[in-house]
Amino acid sequence: MIKDARRELGWSQRMLAIRLQRAGLKIDPSAITRIETGQREPKLTEAVAIADMLGLDLDDLTYTHSEEFRRGMALVLDNLIDARKAALRALNAVDVALAGATAEAEQELGEVSKYGSAVGILKRQIEMFYELVDQDKQKCGPNFAPLYGWCRR
Repeated sequence: MIKDARRELGWSQRMLAIRLQRAGLKIDPSAITRIETGQREPKLTEAVAIADMLGLDLDDLTYTHSEEFRRGMALVLDNLIDARKAALRALNAVDVALAGATAEAEQELGEVSKYGSAVGILKRQIEMFYELVDQDKQKCGPNFAPLYGWCRR
């Protein structure tokens, strides 16, 4: 990350070292090389100064593949929550539409099973979904995702 940010600014390792020296750090270009190649861990004060100098967050310097995975999982989970909210909005719209269904419309749909009319079945499905949502809210708030066994507070 340091190397990429440094190159993006058009700075050589020597240039970065000089700027860091001017900021009060005793660091030479060979130390920058060893840090960039992973041969040397920067001291905390060096990492803070380097991040500040390059316009990075300190978190950016601690990037790992596992961190990329965690960030990706957080994005996936956020998308799942958004999808669930969209499904709830859609079900609310269907529920409102079904509440306005007339007896004539229900009769036109006809019997679809031994359990009742199509409108009746849809109404029961929506009720059951809302019951599950209410159970989830009691467990862990509105964004509980029971299929994945996690809870986001």
